[in-house]
Amino acid sequence: MATPPSPDVQPFVVSASLLTDTGCVRESNEDSCGVVQPTDSAMLDHKGVLLVVADGMGGCQAGELASRLAVEMIARAYYESSGTPPQALTYAFRLANNQIYKLALGNGEFSGMGTTCTALVIYGRVAYSAHVGDSRLYLVRSNSIYQMTEDHSVVKELVRQGALTTESARRHPGRNLILRALGSHATIEVETWDQPLPVRSGDCFVLCSDGLHDAVSDDEICLATQSGETGAACESLVATARSRGGRDNITVAIARVGG
Repeated sequence: MATPPSPDVQPFVVSASLLTDTGCVRESNEDSCGVVQPTDSAMLDHKGVLLVVADGMGGCQAGELASRLAVEMIARAYYESSGTPPQALTYAFRLANNQIYKLALGNGEFSGMGTTCTALVIYGRVAYSAHVGDSRLYLVRSNSIYQMTEDHSVVKELVRQGALTTESARRHPGRNLILRALGSHATIEVETWDQPLPVRSGDCFVLCSDGLHDAVSDDEICLATQSGETGAACESLVATARSRGGRDNITVAIARVGG
C-alpha cells in the first residue's frame, strides 16, 4: 500500500467557489463541477482539497449524466483510494472512464456519451492535476496567468503542427472537436504532471469548461481573479461569457491559497 507524502507542517488555507450556468442558447446544462474540502482534519491532511470540472457530450440527457457521473465518481474514488494524490487521481479518472464507457456501451440511448474532465488537488503546499479533453486549468500568480493543461483537441494538434496560429485556433469552427474524453473508449490516457507543483501564498487556480475560455480571454480571467473573493470572480466571469452570447454551457471553479 502506497503512503502519501506528508504535507508541509502548516498547509495553506484554501478558499474555493464554483459556478455553472446553462448559458444563453442551450436549454440544458451538460457541465458539472464539484469541490470537496474535507471537514475532517485527518482526511484534509491525508488527501487535501479537490476541485473538478466536467463538460459532457453525447446529447442532452447523455451529456448531463456523463459529466455528473465523472464529478461524483472521481470525488468518491479519490478520497477512498489508498494511493498518493497523483496515483489516486489517475485511478479515479480511469474508474470513471470505465463506468461511463460501460454505461454507453450497454444502452443505445447513451451511445456516444462522454465528458471532458479537469481536476486539481491542493495538498499541503503542493498541487496535483489530472486532465482529459478541452476543459482547462489555469494558474494566476503575481498578476500573470499560465495555462496548466493542454487541450486534447483537433485545433490544438493543428497549432502544434504549425498549420494554425493560436489566435486563429480561437475562431476555428472545429475548435470544440476533442480527441480525448472520459467514456469514449475502453481505456483512457490521463494527462498528469510529472512533478507536484509547489504552491505559493496568493496563488489562484481557475478550472473552466470551454464555454468560459472560448468567450473570455486569458487576460480577462487573470483580471477577474484580482478581486480577491473567489465567489465574486466566478460570477464576474460567467456574466462576461453570457454578455458575449453564452452559446455554450459555462462553468468555472476557483481556488485561492493563503497563509
